Amino acid sequence: MKWFNGVIDWRPVLALIVFWFGSVIAEEQGVNSLSDFQWCNRLILVEEANDPDQRVEALRQHAAGIDDRDIVWFVLGNQGIQSNLEEPGRDLQRDVRKTLRAQPENVSVVLIGKDGGIKQRSRVLDVAGIFALIDTMPMRQREMR
Repeated sequence: MKWFNGVIDWRPVLALIVFWFGSVIAEEQGVNSLSDFQWCNRLILVEEANDPDQRVEALRQHAAGIDDRDIVWFVLGNQGIQSNLEEPGRDLQRDVRKTLRAQPENVSVVLIGKDGGIKQRSRVLDVAGIFALIDTMPMRQREMR
């Protein structure tokens, strides 16, 4: 066993363990802003004041494709925000509202990539079209390999 200590440098192993525990603790604490999803998830933000349930149902019908593409979605309506997250916190809801309200007047759907950049702005929710766009992105191409 003495030879084993000389072969392995334990510092990187220890750093990896600390990083892993830190990510587990951060995950348990939840997310507070849209930037917390960066490099982990793509985001679909939908503003639908009149009939948000129709948009939510359209997204739920595509649950398998949404899961496969690491998408988290938020639908903002008059009664609050619905999401495929269990319970988006108050700070996260505020960030979703702020991002949607910052868009041009005719935009009600925003696609944000894993890099945190806005990839598409649209008037209508076209889930199949969003999937097609995501599937052309280099990061998604690597994920599919």
